[in-house]
Amino acid sequence: MNNLVAEGWLPQLITISTTPQYTCINATALKERIRTFYNNGYEGFVLIGSHPSIPTAFWTYDAGSTNLPTDLFYADMSNWGSLNSAGAFVPYSPNPSNDVLRGFAPDMIYGSISSGCITDTIAQEAVYVVYVKSYLNKIHNYRVQGSNLDTESQKRSLLLQDCNDYKQDKSVPTYLRRVTPQVYSLFDDSLTTPDRIEQELEKGYKFYQQTIHSSNDYHQVVVWNGYNMGYSDYTYNRILTNPVVPKVNFMQLSSCSACQYNAIENGIIVKKII
Repeated sequence: MNNLVAEGWLPQLITISTTPQYTCINATALKERIRTFYNNGYEGFVLIGSHPSIPTAFWTYDAGSTNLPTDLFYADMSNWGSLNSAGAFVPYSPNPSNDVLRGFAPDMIYGSISSGCITDTIAQEAVYVVYVKSYLNKIHNYRVQGSNLDTESQKRSLLLQDCNDYKQDKSVPTYLRRVTPQVYSLFDDSLTTPDRIEQELEKGYKFYQQTIHSSNDYHQVVVWNGYNMGYSDYTYNRILTNPVVPKVNFMQLSSCSACQYNAIENGIIVKKII
């Protein structure tokens, strides 16, 4: 809270357990609570907690698809429609000529920190807590100590769009223009090799957004062998172990998966960011 105040924000902390009027029985009720703050000029929020105190919102393409959890529901003030029989929102119907994901758009800055257990044992959870604290400390240090980038690097952002599903849409999101005055784009999947990505990030960027295929183990960039399309697997571990320190302050991964669930440390399976 002190960090936010120091940056000029006017934050408000609401503790559900001591403020009963903010207790929400479902995702729709929580969104309406957030909407009241949005209507009063608040620009963002962070949800801290887990179900049932913080209800989980789910969405799906259609009745035959998997129900997927989403925090975006709370930040998008649009009406997502009613729930299906499985308790998930079906905001759009699949349309081959119009990617349904383009319908999702946040109206507020948002984030969430889960307090629920995501591992199988207390020992595994202890390792997970260390990673969460390390991540939060990085954010704190950035705010207190400032950026480690030079002045020129802080002026630019990088947008990487490798997925064939999106290659026809070469527009730069408006919010990137607000983050930095200079936005560099890589839309050609013949250029977005792991080596090229590594070289670009070493140049220094304030913000980096990646739209790319991923699994639980690897990010997958498109590679071509003649007319045959394939994928080259990589993780950001190769960048972290590179002698050249990566110079990116903020990274947004728009990928199917951004975490490695089967990393083993000291005999314990842990969740690691890739």
